Amino acid sequence: MGRAKVTFFMIAYNEEKLIRRAIQSVLDQTEPDIEIYVRNNGSTDRTGAIVREIAEGDGRVHLVENKINWRKDEAGEIPFTNEKGAFDIWPINRETLGDYVAFLDADDSLQPTFVEEMLHTAEHSHAEITVCGNFFMQDGKTSVGVRLPPSLCLREKEGWRPALRNFDTFAQLYNSFRTYWGKLFQREFFLRH
Repeated sequence: MGRAKVTFFMIAYNEEKLIRRAIQSVLDQTEPDIEIYVRNNGSTDRTGAIVREIAEGDGRVHLVENKINWRKDEAGEIPFTNEKGAFDIWPINRETLGDYVAFLDADDSLQPTFVEEMLHTAEHSHAEITVCGNFFMQDGKTSVGVRLPPSLCLREKEGWRPALRNFDTFAQLYNSFRTYWGKLFQREFFLRH
């Protein structure tokens, strides 16, 4: 089995109302060479059963089950890797990880061209991280906010200086880079950091 173009990771806890939509938004991408690993983090609702049902119908979906809700620390952080940086908590290894990595929350939904557009940008600009904007929705229907990063390409550390001197650009950059979501990470960059 070859490596997927993009590997998505999702951690879900009691998201039976929204998880099907989130996973389907990944499966409906115009770039079909994707896979998604969903960790059911000890849900007490039907989250695990829904993911299992989807996985049985589509081999690109992989369910990982936690019997109990696992927390790394009091802040509720759930690590992607263990303390040694290994992929021990995910049934994937460095060799089979996709060319790019993306993250999705169980209550998120992607536009159908997310992967296609992000890959195009990443490959043409040789980007290690590609960032897009986000719409914040209420009840999955009404837009209640938007986060759009500035349109720029920074190839070296020195390129950040002018961008960081402009308050508006700095605020947009900060808001765009502070989470894992809405990004595509180049595989080697992701493994290195």
